[in-house]
Amino acid sequence: MKHNMSTDIPITRWTQGSAEQTTDFVATESALQIRVNGQNFTVTMRTPGQDEDLVTGLLFAECIITNVSEIIKIQTIPDPANPELENEIEVTLKHSISSRVGLDLLPQRMLSNSSCGVCGKTELASIQCNAIPMESHGQTVPASVIISLDSQLRSSQNTFDRTGGLHAAGLFDAEGTLLLSKEDVGRHNAVDKVVGAGLKQGILPMKLCILMVSGRSSFEIVQKAAMAGIPVICSVSAPSSLAVQLADEMGITLVGFLRGENMNVYSHPERIIS
Repeated sequence: MKHNMSTDIPITRWTQGSAEQTTDFVATESALQIRVNGQNFTVTMRTPGQDEDLVTGLLFAECIITNVSEIIKIQTIPDPANPELENEIEVTLKHSISSRVGLDLLPQRMLSNSSCGVCGKTELASIQCNAIPMESHGQTVPASVIISLDSQLRSSQNTFDRTGGLHAAGLFDAEGTLLLSKEDVGRHNAVDKVVGAGLKQGILPMKLCILMVSGRSSFEIVQKAAMAGIPVICSVSAPSSLAVQLADEMGITLVGFLRGENMNVYSHPERIIS
């Protein structure tokens, strides 16, 4: 089924003191109910499309799965009142995996909005990062590669061009070639989509890759990158203090304010060379 990532709506546009009736494209946002092995797991606000990538990446980031072989089936379920809508998705995991995780104990049955990846957690322990810290010495990336990422990611944002309302995440190889690009109203959703797609394509661990995000770098984005083994994260905006702290602990090079040929490196600058 084709999903519309943007919606055309009527608006009143004012230009130099004059009003006119016209239409404008806005980014589509709707709720997605995620069920795992018959149990409600979470509800997240997202841009429809690439839901399987989103769910796969989310389950990986939450340590529910370690690879796609643990997923038996992912099935989207149409809304009975409106079959054109697919706002529920059912994931069937192997029995041994679901037993190990203990889904009935997960404090995940909450509404997660499109801008926050950890706001639905109910315990402090659930925001700890379970990733293994990476070695920051030995692997280097030329600064010329880093400064090429922003324009490449921006050129891949087709829906953003129409709406101006979507975040993007891109996965690049060490030479700066764009491997994957995803858009969503939520920063963390875009990252989940990239990680989920990479997981399905066998690009994991992503220890030779660079993650570029269109917004700021927050704790949850660094956490998701660490789980995927991504050693370099770049963003066009600022990182948070927790993002910097976690990146430093995980051996991740965190770059912010990447615009043109300028950037700030907040952790492990030894990876970036001239």
